[in-house]
Amino acid sequence: MKVVFTILFFADTIALVVLTYLLLHLIDAGKSGTTIIEITGGMLLSIFLMILFVYRYLKTSGSSGRK
Repeated sequence: MKVVFTILFFADTIALVVLTYLLLHLIDAGKSGTTIIEITGGMLLSIFLMILFVYRYLKTSGSSGRK
């Protein structure tokens, strides 16, 4: 299960990098505020998922050592 959380964490990291690139590109191009808010919301969701994956990873590794 730890491998799954590791893969999800790194996939989410790549998604966060792509969303950040898109945000900076859209700000530079002067796009509408709605699009920028949607990208920012996606970044916040990505950060929340990263925190969740780290929490679940630590919870999984802590419980497996007690057996």
